[in-house]
Amino acid sequence: MVMYRWSKNPFHIKLYYFIVIHFPLCYTHCMKTIIHVNQHIIKRNTKTGGTEPCLTVKTYKDNRYAHEAIIRDADGNEVARVVYRPHKPLSCGARCWIETTGNVEVV
Repeated sequence: MVMYRWSKNPFHIKLYYFIVIHFPLCYTHCMKTIIHVNQHIIKRNTKTGGTEPCLTVKTYKDNRYAHEAIIRDADGNEVARVVYRPHKPLSCGARCWIETTGNVEVV
C-alpha cells in the first residue's frame, strides 16, 4: 500500500494509517443511513394543510428532507420506497408508508 502524504504533520500520517487499516474500502463507501419519519410534521401538515416534508434521511454527514426516499441495493436497483403523500392518503388513511416488490419477513 502506498501512502500519499498531504502534510508533514505526523498526526495526519497516523490518522491515514488508522483509517486505511481499521476501515476497509467498503466502509468508506457504505455508510449507515437512517430514514426518520417525523410524526409531528405529519400532524402539523394535517392540521394546517401544509406540505412540509416529513422524511429525514440521516447520515453522519448530513440531514436531507424529502417526501419520498428510494432505497437501492448495491447494484442501483430499487428495493423499497418510503412515500409521504399528505393530500392523497391510502384508503386506510395512511399518509406515510413503505412500498416494495421484494419479499418481506415479518419478525
